[in-house]
Amino acid sequence: MTNKERYKIFCETEGSRIPLFLQYWWMETVCHGKEWDVALAFDGNHIVAALPYLLRRRAGLRYVLQPQLTPYNGPYYAYPATATTALQRRTFEREAARSLLVRLGELRLDYFQQNFSPLVTDWLPFHWDGYSQTTRYTYRLPDIGDPDALFAGIKSGRRRRIRRQLPQVHLVEETDVEAFVQLRRRYWQSRNRRDVVGDDMVRRVCHAALQRGQGKLLSLRDSEERTLGTKFLVYDDRCAYALMSAKEPAIKHNSLNAMDALTWLAIQHMSAYTKAYDFEGSMDYSIGHVNSDFGGELVPFFSIERCRNPLFRLVLSFKH
Repeated sequence: MTNKERYKIFCETEGSRIPLFLQYWWMETVCHGKEWDVALAFDGNHIVAALPYLLRRRAGLRYVLQPQLTPYNGPYYAYPATATTALQRRTFEREAARSLLVRLGELRLDYFQQNFSPLVTDWLPFHWDGYSQTTRYTYRLPDIGDPDALFAGIKSGRRRRIRRQLPQVHLVEETDVEAFVQLRRRYWQSRNRRDVVGDDMVRRVCHAALQRGQGKLLSLRDSEERTLGTKFLVYDDRCAYALMSAKEPAIKHNSLNAMDALTWLAIQHMSAYTKAYDFEGSMDYSIGHVNSDFGGELVPFFSIERCRNPLFRLVLSFKH
């Protein structure tokens, strides 16, 4: 049995304890047509830790990069029931991480880069093995269960704009993935920019998440039933992630206000399905300050990197 086959069974056994972006089905979806695998740590025959990764090859170099539309990978630790104290959990993590690092070392990678889930707060075993770390941030609403408190936490100017927009619009849960693909195409063409996420990837991820009941395609429509903008969110029982969005460029009055209303209604909608809301993409100032206006809290996560071959920087400068 291969590691991937073992990991598939492991994910089915662990269920939602494994974060969404580490799940077998997610990696199968975003790595379609590419090579992915998983490093496993064992206690006897039992998996105690796993680190899925996308493996790329170019010009004789082997490297691991973050898959598209995947904010986080990194390790997952299946803590034993006996690890009840912080010290016991940390000891378990570090022993399991050392086993994962041995597996990664066997790959003889020229380069490694992954963003670890915010759930991973100790990267020291990777530091000790020669990896470096950059702290990155996302914005997150940790509890979306109280809409009144959430709305009160939005910056006053943005809150007023949402109030003005709400009587003119309503939220619709969509199933037409192709309409979303076409909306994204029109949106990026209107900006004279190329969508770095291809149509096939958008289709594949949307269909997979919707079929599993872990995705929502939410559109904002006006009184004439015209779509002003659409968000695609994925979620598990911990958190919803605002993964992709686009607004309709052909409607002249479709301004940032409409997208503010869409964001607010999406947060309310997702409160029936999960506990938290992650805005995503927040290292960009122009996006980050909007997420902050909605009351999003800064949540740090680790970007872990190791370069063994200086020639890789040149290769990375080309499309991979």
